Amino acid sequence: MHIQKRISNIIGLLIPFPNVRRKVKRAIMKYDISAYWQLFIFLHSKTKQESICLVEFNNCHGEVIAGFVQYFKKLGYNIDIIINSAVSDEKPFCRQDMHGIRIFKAHSTTIRAIINSQNMKKYKHIFLMSSAYYKTKPNKHQDYCTLLPYFKRANLKPYIIEHDLKDIAIFSEENELKENRIITLGKFDKGIFINPHNFGEVKNLSKNEITTFVTVGKIEAKRKNFNKLIESLNTLIDKRQNFHVIIIGMGKIKTIPKRLRPYIKITGRLNFPKMYKNLESADFFLPLLDPDVKEHERYITTGVTGSAQLIYGFTKIPVIDQKFAGFYRFNDKNAIVYDHDLASAMEKAINMSKETYSIYCQELLKTSKSIREESEKNLKDLLNA
Repeated sequence: MHIQKRISNIIGLLIPFPNVRRKVKRAIMKYDISAYWQLFIFLHSKTKQESICLVEFNNCHGEVIAGFVQYFKKLGYNIDIIINSAVSDEKPFCRQDMHGIRIFKAHSTTIRAIINSQNMKKYKHIFLMSSAYYKTKPNKHQDYCTLLPYFKRANLKPYIIEHDLKDIAIFSEENELKENRIITLGKFDKGIFINPHNFGEVKNLSKNEITTFVTVGKIEAKRKNFNKLIESLNTLIDKRQNFHVIIIGMGKIKTIPKRLRPYIKITGRLNFPKMYKNLESADFFLPLLDPDVKEHERYITTGVTGSAQLIYGFTKIPVIDQKFAGFYRFNDKNAIVYDHDLASAMEKAINMSKETYSIYCQELLKTSKSIREESEKNLKDLLNA
C-alpha cells in the first residue's frame, strides 16, 4: 500500500486536471499490487501430488481456515491456502506449525484469474471456505452474492463450507448437497458436520483472581445482545465488583453507564495473535445469544456462532442461555447454563472456585475432543467416499 501511495502521488503530479487526477489516484489505490505479485507466484508454482487447496476470498473466516489446517495435516495431504490478503496479514495461523504449507494472498481483482488458472485444476480437492462473497451486493434485497458459478464455469467442483443453510436455496446448491459437497460447522439435518477448532497450544486453564469474561464478534444486535450485557452488568455490579469484561470486535456500544466503564474494555477488531492472547487470558466466554432476539434463532437452525469454535479451541467455559446450549453440546458440567438471567449466571462464574473451574475445563476439553474426533472421521469418510 505504501508503494501504491507513492506511485499515486507521482502520477498525480503529472495530471493537471483535478477531477481526472482524483479518479486516477483512486484507481491506483484500489488495486493491491502485492496481490498481483502473489497471483504471478501462484500461476507459476508447481502443485504437489495429493494436494488440497483451502480458499477464502472474503475478509473473514480466518479462524475457520486455520482450524481446518490440522485436520488435513493429520490426513497426510499437502496443503495450499489461497486467502484474502487482509486476513492473511492478520496472521490467523500464528500458533500453528505451517512448515511445508504454501499461502497465496488473494484480492478481489485476482479472484477470476485464480479460479480459471490451470493450477486450480491440479488439486485433488478444493475446499471453499464460503460460497458467499460479501464484497459485492447483487441487488438491494441481498447483502452478498455467490462465487460458485465461477467455479462451475471452470469445471471445478469444490467442497463448500456453508455458513447458513438458507444459502443452499439462494445460491442453487441443491446438486452440491446431493453430492455431499456441503459441509456445515454445526450438526444439522443437511450437510456433513465438520467443526474446525484447533488453533494451536493453549496455556492458561486456571481461573484468575479477578474473573475475566470475554466476547468476540462485531458489535451489532443481530449477532449478540450487548444491551442485555449492559443491563446484566448494572445488576451484577451491585453484588460483585471482582470481574472484568473484554469485548473484541468492530463497532461501538451506544451507552455504557459511567460506573461500568472501569470494568469493560472494548478492544476493537484485533489481529489473531492479539485476539488469541486475550482469549487465553480470560476465564469465561459470553456468546450473548438471546432467545428473545429473532435473528439469533439462526444460530441453532441454519447457522452457527463462531463463538463456539473459540470456546472449543481455547477451552473457555461458556456462559450461555439454555435455548442455545444443547445444540453446541454445552451442559451443566462444561458450561454455565442460564434461563434468561445472565447477571446471576455471571455471578455464579465469579463465585466459582478454582477447583470447580478446573473440573469444568476438563469436561469442556472432553467435549472439544469428541467433536474434533467426529469431525476428523467425517472428513476422512467424505474424502474416501
